[in-house]
Amino acid sequence: MKWTRAVLIAVAVALGVWGLRYFQEVAPPSESPARAGTPPQAQPSTPPLQRSAAPLAGALGGTVRDDQGRPVDEAQVCLQRVLASAAPAASPRCTNALGGTFLFDLLPPGDWQLWAVTAEHRSSPYRGHRLVRREALPMAVIPLVPNERLLDLDITLGAAGVLLEGRVLDNGSPIPRAWVSWLRRGAEYEPQGRFPADAEGRFALRVPPGPVLLEASAEGYVSRIVEVPAPGPFVELALSPGGTIEGVALSQDTQTPVPNVRAHARPQSAPLFAGWNGLQSATLTDAKGHFMLTGLGAGRYVVEVTGDGWFGESDPVVVSLEVKASTVIHLLRGALVQGTVLERMTGKPCLEGNVKLTADPEDLGRSFQSPVSVSGHFSFDAVPPGRYAVDPECPGLVAPGTRVRLAIEGQRDPPPLRIELDSGLTVRGTVIRSTGRPAGGIRIEASAQDAAEAPKGTARELFALSDDSGAFTVLGLQRGRWTFTPVSSDRLPLGTSISIFLGVVSPESPRLTLFPSASVAIRLKGANGWVSDARVMLQSDEAGVRETRFDGEVFLANDLPPGRYRVDARGPRGEPLVAEKSTPELVVFEEQQIRRDIVVDPLSLSIWGQVVDEDQRPVSAAVVHAEWEGPDGASAELPNTLTGIQGEFTLLGVGRGPYVITAQHGDGRSGRLSGVRSGQRVQVTLQAAAPGPGSPQSAK
Repeated sequence: MKWTRAVLIAVAVALGVWGLRYFQEVAPPSESPARAGTPPQAQPSTPPLQRSAAPLAGALGGTVRDDQGRPVDEAQVCLQRVLASAAPAASPRCTNALGGTFLFDLLPPGDWQLWAVTAEHRSSPYRGHRLVRREALPMAVIPLVPNERLLDLDITLGAAGVLLEGRVLDNGSPIPRAWVSWLRRGAEYEPQGRFPADAEGRFALRVPPGPVLLEASAEGYVSRIVEVPAPGPFVELALSPGGTIEGVALSQDTQTPVPNVRAHARPQSAPLFAGWNGLQSATLTDAKGHFMLTGLGAGRYVVEVTGDGWFGESDPVVVSLEVKASTVIHLLRGALVQGTVLERMTGKPCLEGNVKLTADPEDLGRSFQSPVSVSGHFSFDAVPPGRYAVDPECPGLVAPGTRVRLAIEGQRDPPPLRIELDSGLTVRGTVIRSTGRPAGGIRIEASAQDAAEAPKGTARELFALSDDSGAFTVLGLQRGRWTFTPVSSDRLPLGTSISIFLGVVSPESPRLTLFPSASVAIRLKGANGWVSDARVMLQSDEAGVRETRFDGEVFLANDLPPGRYRVDARGPRGEPLVAEKSTPELVVFEEQQIRRDIVVDPLSLSIWGQVVDEDQRPVSAAVVHAEWEGPDGASAELPNTLTGIQGEFTLLGVGRGPYVITAQHGDGRSGRLSGVRSGQRVQVTLQAAAPGPGSPQSAK
């Protein structure tokens, strides 16, 4: 009995020692109880990334609040990883925020989207200071590096809004597990989160009143975006099955498969809207380097593969609905560039900064950008060989006197960089209107007059925004002479400039005065109601071109100098919405507020047509493309569309024209029409060989 007990004790001790060593070597480090509540920036710096190390888990958490700042109990919070170029990696993960708080733990590094919704509030994505913008992404993302725990993410829900209900269908049958989102109008048409439809394809969303853009998507289907009124009737969103690209990623040197790297399809022509539409397909390669991208609309794509130090892309791939496309992508190794950005005097990490790598012109001038984490760490994966300049940016700090240079040779990773920034000077001032009232929301541009003497890589221009009292603060200024100017969003001066020399002693606060100004609000009246998907500009011989912004109801332009303006309204592809002879003019006086309704040309509606073969038989699943032929060589492309079973197609919301209509089938047949104008019904005939540029068909 004693012998048995001794054996059991020895086994238990051995297992305990083995478990402790396993936990120390394998398990990701966690916060100690005494530090569990400390903010992320108080944690130890993230160690340099090791390319061979497994991804270390992080966490995202915070509080959901209403528009009054109160926590919202039981709000649904969803999280989704973005692999590349707006492509979601998988279905979102959702949880309920008990007492308003939420936590997503054990997350791999990467870019993430976060949003929340309740039955009583309008949905809203996270909009805090942790967001960064990636090139080619329509939405801002939260970057998460290994072991990082961001637990201060507050999501503020919008006001109640109005209820919009509908259903997602495929040829009249419901699509289970579809996703629906509404998009906010703006420069990027940013999605406001994705929300699941039920087993019958039904959905219900809270949205702002007025015209709303809805997008429906589902695995294996082409996403669709439509504009609907809110409140409005029950919405039915019909999706069509998409095409497929199947391929394999191989090492160019060894011809062996490359597993666990990201593959995504990028259309050669940009989609009309930059939501999830058109770029929705992304995946990771399997152990044999194989990948499959589904739900693609017909057209030409380039498949890009990146990750774990690899990079490469395919030749253009033609996608149709009948035939599965295939491709082989040969990958090259790039270098891993990483480092930290710190304040020189204190050693504290840079917060809310980013680092940009710019190649020399002889190395094709490519550039890469990385956010700086809360620990000051940045990294670039798969940087091709070449010579690069390293330019850090950090609020309140200025770059060193000597620009950091970096040479990448072959596939060798350079040693980690340590970039130290200096504390910059601060200027505080005020901006007022010509009447003496404070001017809030005005952009202030600070530009260095002696930029030629400034070290390369330092900021030549900085910006600030005035608050409701007219006060503004510009941080991170170098010593020297600077000019401060109030400017519009397109950087036109709105008032007088003031030049100040910055030395050791802080200067007096500059006081900027705006020019006498006015504001204009414009609504566009179409055949079926108010038009919101447009671009409206005001043109003046004296003041140049002023861009308006859509605020949900009107196209608004503030701080306009007095004068005579011509209104130029264009559709989302740049096509004119108002006939040139009917272009309205506005006479604007000082401090005047003008509101004008403009009727959109009734002919700016649609082009209908049919694609047939040489025997006049309808051709289905042909790709139809339209391009506007403007004066002086100007042009604008419309999004591609597919013909139906009877060869029919419709191009909606087009301008007067003229347009060139091109149709192409997956078997190589093509046809072309020129001189097509809105309101016409046309027929495009496919031929075995595409007509030459000099012999297009004429519009019927």
